[in-house]
Amino acid sequence: MEPFGNTDYETEARKALQKGDVATAQVWASLHQAQVLRRGLEKIEEAVHAIALKP
Repeated sequence: MEPFGNTDYETEARKALQKGDVATAQVWASLHQAQVLRRGLEKIEEAVHAIALKP
């Protein structure tokens, strides 16, 4: 999941919370969590490939 432009999902979630818009904050927070999860999965994938390619 790529951010829309340079959108920082976590920052947008905080801004929405400050405005009292909990539903929007939850959407932004979910997008942020998905982004974090994706980065973690990419690191795991790289590690698995590195192990698989070892002689």
